[in-house]
Amino acid sequence: MFQGLAIELFRWSALALLAAQVWVEARAGRTLYLTSPLFLLSAIAAIPFSFLQGMALSYFDVPDYDFVSYIGTGAERLVIAFSMAGLLGHGIVSCRASVAAAKGRSQQQSRLLGYAFMALIVTITALNVAAFHMPTLRAMPFARPLHFLAPPAQAFMLLFLIRQGFQRGLGFNAAVVLAMAISISGMFAVLEGKIPVFILAASFLYWLRMTKASRVKMLSGGVLLVMFVIGALQIMQVLRVPSQSVFTNNPAVGSAAEVFQRIVVWKGVWRQTDTGYCLKNVIEAHQDENFLLSKQLFWLQGLVPRALWPGKPSLSLGADYSTRYCGRRSVSNHSSSITLLGQPIIHGGRIGLAVHVGLLIAALGWLTSLSRAPESLPSVALAALLPWLIDFDQDFAMYVANAVKFFTLGMAPLAIAAALAERLPAIRPWHRPPPDD
Repeated sequence: MFQGLAIELFRWSALALLAAQVWVEARAGRTLYLTSPLFLLSAIAAIPFSFLQGMALSYFDVPDYDFVSYIGTGAERLVIAFSMAGLLGHGIVSCRASVAAAKGRSQQQSRLLGYAFMALIVTITALNVAAFHMPTLRAMPFARPLHFLAPPAQAFMLLFLIRQGFQRGLGFNAAVVLAMAISISGMFAVLEGKIPVFILAASFLYWLRMTKASRVKMLSGGVLLVMFVIGALQIMQVLRVPSQSVFTNNPAVGSAAEVFQRIVVWKGVWRQTDTGYCLKNVIEAHQDENFLLSKQLFWLQGLVPRALWPGKPSLSLGADYSTRYCGRRSVSNHSSSITLLGQPIIHGGRIGLAVHVGLLIAALGWLTSLSRAPESLPSVALAALLPWLIDFDQDFAMYVANAVKFFTLGMAPLAIAAALAERLPAIRPWHRPPPDD
């Protein structure tokens, strides 16, 4: 609709609108945006996939790669449009939440369950790390399901412990911090990539929401969050490619400061630019694809257990995308992404994109509305699921499958246990009221 207007206008407008939403909610004493998957997904789409690209053109050396051609194209404009659609959805939910202010009932929290969750976190972490590094354990039947379900299960337990910490003393909170350190370190040890970063970010955002901090504290928290993400990028580089990390002693690679900056810029800007380039090629190839209803349920196959469908095709199509849309000649060691918008375009063109984006915004808006009371268990579960709900850099089918599977298999049993434990103290069948005079 606005192809004639400069892309810089849209980048800055998107950033201004995101900031305005934060200001409006903070001024009204609301903090829904901190754990809203709609708001966070919108911010992640607009900033790392558009705004930072514009900044990089002005302040950093632009690499001589084909993917730089994504910047300023219709694909980038489409990403901004998706971001603003998600922000609009969040704004509607936020307004409704302010009208019908939800108040979470006082919970009779179980101290025993909190310590049980801590012990379970340490146990899961130890087994997962051992199975990852020991071939004998890796061949055991439990190793693969454990590796698959450990992150969501630990995410829920960590968020639940943070919630309990607001009613406990210093000793309990110190134990929570220790359990979190063990959990996140274990995820880094098994090379979970960005998932531990997202889990820590979600934990921090949920903690900020529970504290009902002032706008100044929120701003300080945002700065701390950015610093943490930058530090986490360096840690991942050390674990995955030590020779190209800040600890390298190779003069040809550069000084520690140069390597530090290179990692931040590459992983924070150019990696997302590469993904945007793949999306650009998807749009050029499939934007005029016929919209057929029979092709619009492509994501349902991800919800069918492989035990019921032995021949179920893999949802991991990154290697195929590398050659078809990203210009890679070899796929032996590279997997590419076409973002959440890619698959709907492939299966239904522009109409398919509009339909699936509409369904996604409606579903995330409904989930956000369930978390109006930050101390409620639905808020804990939604915050724990954020690492998978705010990841714009993944396939639509994988996004749906991971969200459903991780909640039903990894979080729901723990949430049910927590709900039952919190109701038990209020149920005292042996207590009888005094007889009437």
